[in-house]
Amino acid sequence: MLAALGAVILLTAALMFSLLILAVVAIAGTVVWSYFWWKTRNLRKAMQEHPPGGVVIDGEVIVVDDDESTRRVTVTEIQDKRP
Repeated sequence: MLAALGAVILLTAALMFSLLILAVVAIAGTVVWSYFWWKTRNLRKAMQEHPPGGVVIDGEVIVVDDDESTRRVTVTEIQDKRP
């Protein structure tokens, strides 16, 4: 009888602690999600104002460390060279 009473008390305590841990994890997850949502609000707004699309420039980049052989290339020069 004493063992059964001890088992019931232990199971009740385990259930209480597991509910407490579940509540702490849920609150921590909500806080992390809210922080992430708050920090990305400007990015979401910019993506709504300027949806993806437009000109996609695909090509290769060759990096040269020479000062003599480097020059600036504008976007219009790249667009003019497209077929």
